[in-house]
Amino acid sequence: MPEAVFPETLRHIPPPPTKESCELDFADLAIIDLAKFSTPEGKAQLVQDVRSAMSTVGFFYVINHGYTQEQVLSSTFYSM
Repeated sequence: MPEAVFPETLRHIPPPPTKESCELDFADLAIIDLAKFSTPEGKAQLVQDVRSAMSTVGFFYVINHGYTQEQVLSSTFYSM
């Protein structure tokens, strides 16, 4: 059996620390409201909202998803 050959892995070089002291600009998270999902117009708006959030910020916060805080914090939520 031939010996496995692995490609060379690159070494991560961390960037230098930021020179600004606590004056960094932070991006606002987009809020995605799933209550809009109940209408065709709302679904179209959700598509635009998610696309915009993912292409400009990369993250978003979802509201009106139907889960309680207790469900989100329970271990069974993560096994879905």
